[in-house]
Amino acid sequence: METEMKKNRAVLNELGYEDSTILINHDYDEAIIGVDSNDRVIYDFDKMVECLMTNDKMSYDEAVEWIDYNTIRALPYMPNSPIVMYPFDADSDGINENLEYHFDPKEQKDKIVEWIRAWFEENGKGCNAVIGLSGGKDSTIAAALCVEALGNDRVIGIALPDMLQGINEADKIAEHLGIKFMTIPIGNACWYLKKAKDASGEVFEWSTQTEQNIPPRIRMAMLYAVAQSFNGRVVGTCNLSENYIGYMTRWGDQASDFEPLGALTVTEVRAIGHELGLPAEWVDKVPDDGLPKSCPDEEKFGFSYETLDKYIRFKVCDDEAIKAKIDAMHKKNLFKLMPQPMYKPDLWQ
Repeated sequence: METEMKKNRAVLNELGYEDSTILINHDYDEAIIGVDSNDRVIYDFDKMVECLMTNDKMSYDEAVEWIDYNTIRALPYMPNSPIVMYPFDADSDGINENLEYHFDPKEQKDKIVEWIRAWFEENGKGCNAVIGLSGGKDSTIAAALCVEALGNDRVIGIALPDMLQGINEADKIAEHLGIKFMTIPIGNACWYLKKAKDASGEVFEWSTQTEQNIPPRIRMAMLYAVAQSFNGRVVGTCNLSENYIGYMTRWGDQASDFEPLGALTVTEVRAIGHELGLPAEWVDKVPDDGLPKSCPDEEKFGFSYETLDKYIRFKVCDDEAIKAKIDAMHKKNLFKLMPQPMYKPDLWQ
């Protein structure tokens, strides 16, 4: 460990971060993994939490909140990935303001395509991309990116409608992209689960939220069944805006093998969709989760994606009530983006 710490410190010193990174000034070497291709310092999330709790006497929640606040302009933390943090300015004790937001749809589209290719080369050479096509913008755009990265012969689109639910143009989207397509109705499976009985023969009284989350979890089970049978990897279709406020079903649409859009806001995802040349009616479709007894996303939130995206990227929100609501949703749901807690035995003493 000591050798690894010294190596990490040496790498950072070579890049000129010796006195400019607040975390190094706090002697958190053991949390440092290294530096990415954009000269951003990379830390292990769990180790960073541990350091903050030990060195700064923070509670777990305070440590998570500190990391989240100080990394908001960096790539978001995603399960099973290191957290990426921008260099800090030790004098101002904050984010280096010399860093400017730069988003170019074509540049990002091309980078995602290359990233998908590289991911498959490393994690499933020759495998297919299996994606649930809901008819919404995210799955449509993610599918189009996979087509550009892998070719349409290696992408499989699947519509998984619940009872009394259509496929929302998923077949037309698949035809437009030239990919394999199948429909797997999940209505009966969901119905039987919702009618499950206890030992006394009484039907369980599921909460509305539980009933709403059964279909996404059944869909994910089916996507993995198809992936296993057709040499596939499951494509994630969540975006940063949804992730930030926890608007996804844990082990439902949140589960996947890779996330091409997870670090991009809805505003950015739409821009990439237009860059891909997809029909505007698909890219700009009103976001709606399609769950039972639900309504359009923004109506449910009480604020627009435009407001949310502006706050995520720039920490700017003119309405204090909305700002407080976003902060509360984020804090309440942050656990969804954490790695699954695991007991770590202290066996080497």
